[in-house]
Amino acid sequence: MTRHTSDESLTPAVTAFRSGAGLAPQQWFDVLSPPQRVVSDVADLLPSHANDLDLDELAALADAVARRRDLWEPLTVADATRRRYRLMYEDHRTDVWTLSWMPGQGTGFHDHDLSGVGIAVGQGMVVEKQMLLPTGATRLELRPGDVRRGPAGYIHSAAWGDGEPAVSIHCYSPPLVRVGQFKVDDQGILRRSVEHGRQELMDHTVAAIDPSRADG
Repeated sequence: MTRHTSDESLTPAVTAFRSGAGLAPQQWFDVLSPPQRVVSDVADLLPSHANDLDLDELAALADAVARRRDLWEPLTVADATRRRYRLMYEDHRTDVWTLSWMPGQGTGFHDHDLSGVGIAVGQGMVVEKQMLLPTGATRLELRPGDVRRGPAGYIHSAAWGDGEPAVSIHCYSPPLVRVGQFKVDDQGILRRSVEHGRQELMDHTVAAIDPSRADG
């Protein structure tokens, strides 16, 4: 059953990350309320200590969750109009998300502020890019079995590559509170815009300047 929340009851922070680029808001109760079975099963995959996870632990966690189709498949959403994501687990150390990607969907270049990240692919293919100087970008095709990790400040973009949807698992530690979205302003200056960690990323101004850096 979907719970509908009126706009009048939302806090300013929730309103801010609900409204993205003029698109209809996602149902945030669904996004942020994973089934208890999923929470319990992901918790069983976590390290036993109470500290933040290091990069090896984040990568191992993302890989373990990605291999559990029974955990992420019920949360998969094939939506051609926008990228969908669902929370699977969160505590004081980490938050774990499943992302669903359809053709044409990507994040633009961003970082995860103070959080490290582990990424694994459950199905399909996701393209990761990192900016090169003075121009261009690396390009990696991530498929099931592939795992990536990045420290705080790790700058990349991610986008659909194959599958409808492609599915990836993203684990952050400490939990993702802020992201930095890299944008080019009207004067052609690259700027880092600080966004809420759960804001949908969809900036493409960097790609408009250098098409070799476009998502995908």
